[in-house]
Amino acid sequence: MLNYIFVILIVLSFAAYFYYKTKQFRSTLPIRKKWYKAKAGIALGAFIIAFGLNTCIVYFIIKRNNSVLHYRFVKNGTKQKPE
Repeated sequence: MLNYIFVILIVLSFAAYFYYKTKQFRSTLPIRKKWYKAKAGIALGAFIIAFGLNTCIVYFIIKRNNSVLHYRFVKNGTKQKPE
């Protein structure tokens, strides 16, 4: 469930980054360009943080599941269905 939340955050933050970058290039006022550049930077930071946290969560879930299956196989000597 937490993985889906991070995927949604990744997509939204990337869309926000792309939106603010295009607004920055289309703007004519220098102060607005700086404003949109700052917002695009925040969206890019949110994208990187969400991507990193999602990677960590997926890695630890896979690592935990593999170690549990390996422990059951070695302990009992036969493959058992995980609970």
